[in-house]
Amino acid sequence: MYAISNNKSYERLIQFHFQGFSMYPFLRPGDRLIIKREPYGPAKLGDIVLFEDKQSSPLWELTAHRIVRIISHNKFITKGDNLLKHDSGIRSSREIVGQAVMLVRKNRLMPLTKGLYGWVGRLMARYSRRNITPGIIMSRVKQLAGLT
Repeated sequence: MYAISNNKSYERLIQFHFQGFSMYPFLRPGDRLIIKREPYGPAKLGDIVLFEDKQSSPLWELTAHRIVRIISHNKFITKGDNLLKHDSGIRSSREIVGQAVMLVRKNRLMPLTKGLYGWVGRLMARYSRRNITPGIIMSRVKQLAGLT
């Protein structure tokens, strides 16, 4: 993770290089997320947030996952679209480093908070809660076919 620029208008934006398959196919390894670093709140279903994941690693590690359930205005549950279980614990707004506002893939900028990607994000949050996202379905089909 590193700052994009020292320009005052970009001080609150950082770039995060996404790795792994926890958000596949929505996010892919090598995708870059533009993260808006401001106090986060109120939580919206489908937002992709960047947070410090202390449970999965003793090292300081950042994770980008989607909000799949809102408990109160500053408490929510996050989950990777392609994971069978939600992240351990309930997140609070104070734990959030920032919200993903843009996706950069193959030098194309795509807004994540509105338009088609915003709508798909909200839809993915609903289906992810029930473990019926495209990535999970593909994994299950491969298991049934004996390919994994």
